[in-house]
Amino acid sequence: MYADTINTLRQKHNLPPYTSGQTSNDIIMANKIPICYIYSPTLLPKPIDWPEHVTVAGPLEMPEGAHLANDEGLSDEIKELLARAKAEGRGVVYIGFG
Repeated sequence: MYADTINTLRQKHNLPPYTSGQTSNDIIMANKIPICYIYSPTLLPKPIDWPEHVTVAGPLEMPEGAHLANDEGLSDEIKELLARAKAEGRGVVYIGFG
């Protein structure tokens, strides 16, 4: 549907034409575009068959003593949960999928 427009743009940038059936993953792998997964390799180690340009970096952590600038966008329920955990000296673990 958009292949002609996309290929015109790709040609202007000296890129090979897009061919039907290619996925973004095909293009990423063919061009060895670096990929960095942000999850703990302790929980799920990098598979041995993944290429070198794919990295499992581990979780992102804020430096000790750092805090968010504000809690804008958090629901009252989450704000209460965080305040209660802080008052009790407990940490909070967030696990997200997606």
